[in-house]
Amino acid sequence: MKNDRGFGLIELIVVIAIIGLLSTIAMVVMFGAKEKARDAKRIADAKQIQLALNIYFNDKELYPETIEAITLGEGNFTCLSANGFELSCLTESLVYIKSIPSAPTPPQDNKYTYVSTDDSNDFQLSFTLEKINQSLGIGKKCVITKTKVECKE
Repeated sequence: MKNDRGFGLIELIVVIAIIGLLSTIAMVVMFGAKEKARDAKRIADAKQIQLALNIYFNDKELYPETIEAITLGEGNFTCLSANGFELSCLTESLVYIKSIPSAPTPPQDNKYTYVSTDDSNDFQLSFTLEKINQSLGIGKKCVITKTKVECKE
């Protein structure tokens, strides 16, 4: 009677193949989860900015005025105070959003872009999703106004 200890070559190859397959599946699932998480952060950030802008509108009866589209969360537009978008809100007593978040990357060119309408009674906050979010529309290019969130191609 022969007493075998350990696994044979075929058994080891099968086990390694199964582990490789499971790890590949896990990586694919995790990659999709990262995209969804970044998109969820973009949507939450944009809704937070929308809320701050609507509170600003309730106090001032207009939205912060812009001549052209500005990128929020970077440069001179990192907070929203009673004076509008500013670089720093450290000295202001009335702050609507102390630190405007910048959009998560990738993609590198994704930003939160704000522009007010001609009469400052509405605004458009634009950003891009990585995946289509069925509850927001049929596209990845999203626009938030004072009353709605909509994504189109």
